[in-house]
This record gives sequence, C-alpha cells and structure tokens, in this order.
Amino acid sequence: MSKYIFLDIDGTLVDFDNTMPDSAREALLAAQKNGHKIFLCTGRLSAQIYPWLLEAIPFDGIISSSGANVICGGKSVWNAHIPPEKMVLLAKKLREHGAIYCCHTNEHILTRWLPEVYEIFMAKGLTKEEIDPLFCMAQDIDVTAEAAKGVDLGIEKAVYYHADLPLDGMRKALAPDFIIDGYSYGGLPDTCGEITLAGVSKARGIEELTKVLGIATGNAPGIARADTIAVGDGSNDLAMVRWCGVGVAMGNASDELKAAADLVTSPLREDGIARAFHRLGLV
Repeated sequence: MSKYIFLDIDGTLVDFDNTMPDSAREALLAAQKNGHKIFLCTGRLSAQIYPWLLEAIPFDGIISSSGANVICGGKSVWNAHIPPEKMVLLAKKLREHGAIYCCHTNEHILTRWLPEVYEIFMAKGLTKEEIDPLFCMAQDIDVTAEAAKGVDLGIEKAVYYHADLPLDGMRKALAPDFIIDGYSYGGLPDTCGEITLAGVSKARGIEELTKVLGIATGNAPGIARADTIAVGDGSNDLAMVRWCGVGVAMGNASDELKAAADLVTSPLREDGIARAFHRLGLV
C-alpha cells in the first residue's frame, strides 16, 4: 500500500551548507518508484525552496510556510492568510517587545529590516552569498501601514528576531491568536521565532492535503493517517511528527522531537533519510 511521506527541508533533507546527501536523493527516488508519494513540508515560503531540489526530485506536492500554503497538482489547494486586523495586532506586539520581523507571502518576504536581518545571519558566520537565496525575494513594504488600511497582503507566516522575551514569553504575549515555534534555520537563539495563525501548523497543512488527495482518489474522508509518515528535525516539525501515522526524527533533531517520534534515525550527514526509509520498508 502506498505511503504518503512528508519531509522537512533544512536539517532533514538539506544541510545548512545547502547540500543534500546522494543517499537521500536515491532513497526518495526509490520510494517513489515503489509507489509511495513524497511531499515537502517546510517552514520556507514556496519561493525560497531550492530550485535544484525541485529539479532533483519530482515531489508530489508541497506544504510551505509551516502549513499555511498547500500545493498539489501544481496549484494552491488550501491556504491560511493572516488577516489585516490580526497583522496589525501582531506587528504592534512584536515591536513592543523589541523584535524586528519579516512576513512571508507565497512569493515574497515583506520587511523593513532587511539590512539588520543580514547582520544577524552574518554574525552567525554565514556569508552574504549564502544568505542571498533566502532573501532575494524580499520587498521593502510597511506591513503595518498597509494592514491598517485593510489591505490583505497574503501573509502566510511571520518570523521575528531578537525579541526581549524567550519563546515561552512570546507565546503568552501572542496567545490566543498565534502559534510560535523556534526559528528553524541557522541556530538562532530562542529570542527568535516563527509565527502562524492559531490552528495553522505543518500538521494542519498535511491534514488539508490528505483531504484533497482523498477526494482525488475517491476516498472522500481523506487519506488515512495510518498511511502518513513525517520526517523532521526541529520544533516546527513537532506537530506533524505527532499527527502522522509514523513520526521520524533525524539523529540531529532536538531532544523534544526525538521524544515525540516513533523512530529516530541517524543524522542527516550519516545517511539518515536512507536509513529511515530502509527501516520503514519504503525502499
């Protein structure tokens, strides 16, 4: 029976030096050849996904912006935008706590603080050339002013940097309207985070996609959760690892994710994807 496999990108499929092990590529292609379906499930907006990754693997669909945008059959089949009135509230709270922020749409990053964001990543040892692919789609837009006028900018997710509160404090400050996960790229501290609307997560994106796939295959309730597999390494993968029939944590994953997973494989650089696929009988 076909399995539906949902994979995070950074730290799971692709290392933070922007490389994917040959063993991972071979395992994904072999699993597809065996009749399984392979999906990306990433915190990145769609336009941030490496073009070379999409060329290397013919993915069966993409869940981007931490579950806020679901793409199947080459088109968006479900999305969750932050409405203007909540965006005004979010921006106000972030600035009250000293944070700078970026907002994700399907194709762009909207921010007034791009130079400061570059400085944060360069302080972590990344070069401008390494940072550019993450932010080349950035636009200098006053999100607060536009949202205050009631303009729906199509914002799917926000990320913030260097708040004066740790994650737990920001979660309380933004409850009950938003969910916050730790920042999933570059090893930034817990004064940085990723924000989606309450009720939106990678698990929600997977759930919505299984409904669409179920209808397409004549099974109106959706693909069975027992036939789904999630693979990840970070805090924003926790919901999908718990939701899917089988949750896999990479060997380089956080301790919290490992504790929640059904299976812990080896680290990314030690053929973690290939080893997990072999243990699950996918290849």
